[in-house]
Amino acid sequence: MVSILANNYIKQGYAVDIVLLLSDNFKYNLDERIKVISYTKHNTNRLFQLPMWLSHIRRYVINNKPDCIISFLVKINLISVLSCLGLKVNIVLSERNDPRHDGRSIPIIIFSYLLYSCNICKKIVFQTNYAMSCFPFNIRNKGNVIVNPIEVKLRRKSPIDKIIAVGRLSKEKNFQLLIKAFCIVVKKHPNHKLFIYGEGELRKVLEHQIELDGLDDKAFLPGQFNDIYEHMIDAQVFVLTSNHEGQSNALLEAMAMGIPCITTNISGINEIIQDGVNGILVEKNNALELSKRIIDLLGNEKLQFELSKNALLTSERFKCENVFNKWDKIIFECIERGEK
Repeated sequence: MVSILANNYIKQGYAVDIVLLLSDNFKYNLDERIKVISYTKHNTNRLFQLPMWLSHIRRYVINNKPDCIISFLVKINLISVLSCLGLKVNIVLSERNDPRHDGRSIPIIIFSYLLYSCNICKKIVFQTNYAMSCFPFNIRNKGNVIVNPIEVKLRRKSPIDKIIAVGRLSKEKNFQLLIKAFCIVVKKHPNHKLFIYGEGELRKVLEHQIELDGLDDKAFLPGQFNDIYEHMIDAQVFVLTSNHEGQSNALLEAMAMGIPCITTNISGINEIIQDGVNGILVEKNNALELSKRIIDLLGNEKLQFELSKNALLTSERFKCENVFNKWDKIIFECIERGEK
C-alpha cells in the first residue's frame, strides 16, 4: 500500500519520501524519484530504538515541513504521533489489520485511543467498516473506510486441476486447515493439486504435515514470487483460510482475475464476499465444511462461472483510480485545514 500510494503521488508531481523504521529490506518497485530514508538499526532491541525513532522523525518533520504524513500500522502510528506532538503537521493514520485479533496489548490499545484523538491526527483510514467499529466514537468520527487498490491486468485462462492459496506461512493464515481439508478433497478429485504460495516461519511445520498426510506429490509450497499472477492464472479455485485479516490483497487479486474464491467467514472479508454470489464463505476451523464446499465447487461448472463473473464485477470498486480518488480527498482536506 505504501509503494502504491508513493508511486501514484510522485507521478502526479509531488515530492514523496518513504521513512523506514523496522527494516530497510524493501521488496516493491518504486519510482526512482522517491527518496527512501532508513532509520533502522539492526541487532538492536526495538524498545532501545524508540528514542532514536522519535528523535529522527521529529527532526525530519521540522527540517522538511511535509504537507502531510501518512502512517501505517498501529505501533508505527503511535510513534508517528508521539514524534510530532507540539508541531504544526497533518497526520493521516492507517489501520491495516483486525484490531481485535492482531495481538495488540492493552497498553497499545489505550495509547492508540489517546493518541488517535490528538488534534494533529486529522484522519484515520480503515480497510473495513468492522475495523472502524472497534474504536470509540470520537475516533470513528475521524474515520474513513478505503479498500486496498488492486491493479491486475491478467485474467484467468482455461483452468487446470489446481487449487491455490497465497499468503505468509504463519499461524493466522491457518494453512494447516487447508491441507487437512485437501486430504478429503483429493479422495474425490485425485488429479487435483494444491499450491500454497508464500514464505514464513511455519514452512517446516507445513512441510511435515504434507509428508505425514501422504501428499508429497499433491500439495506444494513453491515459495514467494514477484510474478505471482503468472502462477495464479490457471487456478480453478482460490482458497483463503485465515483466522483474521485486515483486508486480504491475495483474495482481492484472485477476484480481479476472475478466479472463484472460497474464504473463511471472518470480519471484514464478509463485507466483500456474499456467500454463493461472488464467492463462498465457510466457518473458521471447520475442515469438513471447507472440503465439502471445495468439492461442491469443483463439480459445478455453472457455479464456478457465476462466482467468477460476479467477482470481476465486485473488483471494479478496488480499481486504483477509484481508491486514489478517496485518498486524494482525505489528504487534500487535511492540507487545506492545516493551511487555514
